[in-house]
Amino acid sequence: MASCHANAAGAQAHAPNELKLANDKLASAQKAMADKDYGVALRSAQQAQADAQLAVAKTRAAKARQSADDAQVAARAQREETDRNTLRTSPGGTQ
Repeated sequence: MASCHANAAGAQAHAPNELKLANDKLASAQKAMADKDYGVALRSAQQAQADAQLAVAKTRAAKARQSADDAQVAARAQREETDRNTLRTSPGGTQ
């Protein structure tokens, strides 16, 4: 089910509210199925899937932001190292 996929994607850390909504709606769908209220079960299951998909999307976005931040930090460190090396080897710099 989609909520399992959301859990595996790391939604508990990045989109816990959406994941909880998905799980709650899934439980409602299961209860409705047991009660033979198939219309409610279908709607609840569809809502659960939508919430789980939102949780996955938010998780992917958070991970992408983190990767971008990490890349910026690495690029900054590389620039600083290059600047230090340039100063050491340029005329007038310390060697």
